[in-house]
Amino acid sequence: MSTGLRATDAVSGAFADNPSSFRVSEKLGYEPDGIQRLTVREKVTVMRRVRLSRTRWESHQRTTVRIDGLTPCLPLFGAA
Repeated sequence: MSTGLRATDAVSGAFADNPSSFRVSEKLGYEPDGIQRLTVREKVTVMRRVRLSRTRWESHQRTTVRIDGLTPCLPLFGAA
């Protein structure tokens, strides 16, 4: 979540049958943000959504983050 992207939140998710992926998100500071039911290969499955606010990111950040080459990509993110 770079200042360059002006993001306020990062969102992600993990399928309910993949607790390891969900745990990685928790260790990075993401917090539960509800569930979403999806159809995958004709079967309904549950996605556990997670969200990381800018404030939480900044308080959990352990290393310096630098983005190189962002400026030409900004229009692709709608942040030109």
